[in-house]
Amino acid sequence: MDKLKIKKLSEVCIINPKKSELGKFNNELKVSFVPMNLLIEDNQNFSSNIIKPLIEVYKGYTYFQNNDVVLAKVTPCFENGKLGIATNLENNIGFGSSEFHILRPKETVSSKWIYYSLKTSSFIHLAKLSMTGAGGLKRVPTKFIEDWSIFVPSPTEQNKIVKKLDTIFEKIDNSITLLEDNLNYSKALINSSLDGEFSALELKYRKKTLAEIVTVINGRAYKQSEMFNAGKYPILRVGNFFSNRGWYYSNMELEENKYCEKGDLLYAWSASFGPKIWDGEKSIYHYHIWKLVPLSDNVSKKFLYYLLERDTDKIKEEGGRGVGMIHITKGNIEKRMMVLPPLDVQEQTVSRIEKLYNLHEKMTKELKIKLDNMKALKSSLLDQAFKGEL
Repeated sequence: MDKLKIKKLSEVCIINPKKSELGKFNNELKVSFVPMNLLIEDNQNFSSNIIKPLIEVYKGYTYFQNNDVVLAKVTPCFENGKLGIATNLENNIGFGSSEFHILRPKETVSSKWIYYSLKTSSFIHLAKLSMTGAGGLKRVPTKFIEDWSIFVPSPTEQNKIVKKLDTIFEKIDNSITLLEDNLNYSKALINSSLDGEFSALELKYRKKTLAEIVTVINGRAYKQSEMFNAGKYPILRVGNFFSNRGWYYSNMELEENKYCEKGDLLYAWSASFGPKIWDGEKSIYHYHIWKLVPLSDNVSKKFLYYLLERDTDKIKEEGGRGVGMIHITKGNIEKRMMVLPPLDVQEQTVSRIEKLYNLHEKMTKELKIKLDNMKALKSSLLDQAFKGEL
C-alpha cells in the first residue's frame, strides 16, 4: 500500500462541523430531526420525516447536512453499528442526537468511502478500546476519530471500489435476509407446533390452575453487601437465567427450598422472563425467580416447561405490569389455567415436542454458522479494500 495514500480522518473530513455555519438562517427555518433509532445497522443511507423549526433543535442537538456521515459514539449504539449517510434532509439541514459524531468529507473522498472505512473490523475494534466514560456509558472520543488513518486512493479508484463493494454486499445481504427468514420460519413452526399439541389436549382434558399443579416458591432478595465474587453457592439472578455471565456467590446457609438443583423447574418473572429447567450446580435463586415444585408425581416438569414456554406471550399480555420493566405477579401466575392430561400422555407429548426441538436446534445452529460466515465475508472484503488489496 502506498504510504502517501494514508490519511488521517481529520485531513480528509471536517469532524463535527460547527453550528455557527447556520448563523445566516432564520430561526423558523424547517430542518430534519433524526433520533438515534433512525440509524440502522447496514442501512447505508438514512433520512427523516420529522420536521422541526431550527430554533427548537439548535441547542442540545448535533448539526449535520446532506451527505455527512453520521456515527453513533456512545455504547451500546456504537457497538450495534449505528452509522449512515444523511440524505433528503429538509433544506439540506439535519439535527440529531448529541451522541453523534459527524464526518463531512472534503473533495478528496466520497461519503461512501468514509462510511465503509468506519465499518472495518480494525476501526470498530480499536474504537471500542478507546472508549472513555464511567457508569456503563462510554463514548468514542473525538480525538480518536480525528487521528484514525485510512487508505485514500484517487476519487476514481474510490468509486470503482465502492461500486464493487455495493454489488457484492447486495448479494451477501440478500443471502443474509434469506437465512434470517429461514430462522424466523423455523421459530414460527415451533410455536405453531406447540400450539397444536396443547390445543388438542385442551379439547380432551380439563384444565387446572397452576396453583393446583405446583407450589410456587419465591426466591431470596439480596443486598449488594451479601454478594461476593467467590463463595460456596452461586446466586442465580435473572441476568444469569439465559446466559452464563456476571455471577455472584454467597456463603449463607438457607432453608432448603431457597436452593435450586439440576432438574428443577424455574420461572423468571421480571424483565426477560419465562421458564427454564435448571441444568447447573446447586444455587441460590434470586427473588425475581420462582421455583415450581409439582404437588404430585403425576406431573412432568418437562411437560409443564413446554406448556409455560408456549404461554409466555399470553402471560405478558394478560399479566404484564410496570412500564420500564415488565413483570408478572405470583398471584397471576398461580391463577393461570393449565391443561394436565395423565402422566403417560404428558410424556408422549414431550417426546414429540423434543424431536421437533432437536430438529429446530440443529437447523438453527447450521443457519447461524452460515450467517456468521456471511458477516465475516463482508468484514474481510472491507479490510481488503482499505488495505488497497481489493
